[in-house]
Amino acid sequence: RGRYTSLACSGNGLYAVTSSGALLHWSSVAVPDAAPTRACSTAAASGTPAPPSPVRLGGALAAVSATAVAASESHVLVTAKDGALFAFGANERGQLGIGIGSEGSQEGGTSDSVGGSGGCVEKLAAEEAARVALPAGARVVGAACGHGHSVAVLDDGSAFAWGDDRHLQLGLRDDSIKALRRGATHASRPAAVSGPWLADGRDGRVRAVAA
Repeated sequence: RGRYTSLACSGNGLYAVTSSGALLHWSSVAVPDAAPTRACSTAAASGTPAPPSPVRLGGALAAVSATAVAASESHVLVTAKDGALFAFGANERGQLGIGIGSEGSQEGGTSDSVGGSGGCVEKLAAEEAARVALPAGARVVGAACGHGHSVAVLDDGSAFAWGDDRHLQLGLRDDSIKALRRGATHASRPAAVSGPWLADGRDGRVRAVAA
């Protein structure tokens, strides 16, 4: 019996990573591979029992050896053993970090089509999970999901953020400078976070993230 090395709760159930790298999902809805949505919680609220056994997520995640999972109510991030980061779920604010959101392409022009949706991806099911568009060679060692945004830390100590930035939650704009507050309100591609607030008194490397 495998051990669980990472756990995360979303709006439609529990996700777990096993010691062998598999990503499992317990859910109170009939289709566990469906992208998380607010409506998925209605089955649990009505008293419908959750499935007795977890389901291993397949599709694009079948070949991924996972080491960690993070989730919000509406989207999920999966860190792979090779340092890659995969995402699925809601994408209305670009929180999947695939370069395109529900409002079209952002930062850097047209992105490759994901899931056959061209330049607009509002949601990806787990079986359609896409690799987050981090810089080439990036190795993720930690990731977190916020409400409509995501953050990740790399093995070199740098941090990246993407998704909703209406409340400056990405750390990409200084709220004391009005000109910067008038910038883009969301980023559908990961952007490097920088500034004096990252310094920890030693080497300035980011070691963990939360959102």
